Amino acid sequence: MLIARAPLCLRLLPKPLAPLCCSYSTAPTYNQTQPSRNARIQRRDGSIAQKAKGTHQPQSSKEPFSRNAARQMNEKTRRLNDRDGSMRRYVPLDAQKLIVGGELRTNPDVWEFLQDTNIQWDTSRAKRLPLSPQNRHIYHTFACNISFSDEYIMSPYHLNRFLPWGHPLRERLKCIYRDKLENEPLWVHFIMKRADTSSIVHSVARRRLSWWFWSQLEELERKEPNLSRLKGTIFVELNDLRKAARAPAVQFGKAMAEAVMDMRRGKNYSS
Repeated sequence: MLIARAPLCLRLLPKPLAPLCCSYSTAPTYNQTQPSRNARIQRRDGSIAQKAKGTHQPQSSKEPFSRNAARQMNEKTRRLNDRDGSMRRYVPLDAQKLIVGGELRTNPDVWEFLQDTNIQWDTSRAKRLPLSPQNRHIYHTFACNISFSDEYIMSPYHLNRFLPWGHPLRERLKCIYRDKLENEPLWVHFIMKRADTSSIVHSVARRRLSWWFWSQLEELERKEPNLSRLKGTIFVELNDLRKAARAPAVQFGKAMAEAVMDMRRGKNYSS
């Protein structure tokens, strides 16, 4: 059996090509000699990369923004806004187009009405109303926040009636608020935060809580008729309408009435 001998290619090549072949055989690859484009960028920005070392890298723009992340951002914003005890500004979706740069965009007729009556529209002017220590369970039982302002503030649900281009119910609301200024020293507004419930749940929860509050307040006023009346606006933010509708409304009315009477007596509880 004959075995053919492998030819030596280098011997057959001419002498000028032999060094060239050796240089190609011993030279490193392209990735080893020259850095890639990304590597060159990292070398040029080496100082910036060192400063940013250990910092949190932002998520990719292609990654969807999860609901949990949005919830965490809202929670951080809520904590920052609540440091001074102020109520967060609440503007319904159908009225957000009227707020530009934190100012109400409307016509001169509405501004004249607001200036004459001294009625405010910004709910953030109200401060948190702390309840007495024995009544602070109301915050959790009814999932609510309670705020008070010594100024008169209109309901945020009426902002869309003051459109710059007019609204058929505007004049009627003006008459209602002028009548409230003369006959109602204390205003109470309920704000429904969750929109996943029916209008029946909205109306039932608001009417029950409002009725028990006014009835309990009248009963306490009969016992102390010489106290001066409290003037201003109370905001009740209901974060869970179903929970507020199931809870006993008499507890809410009694706690709210006692808080109003404590303010009339000059008592102040820290939040």
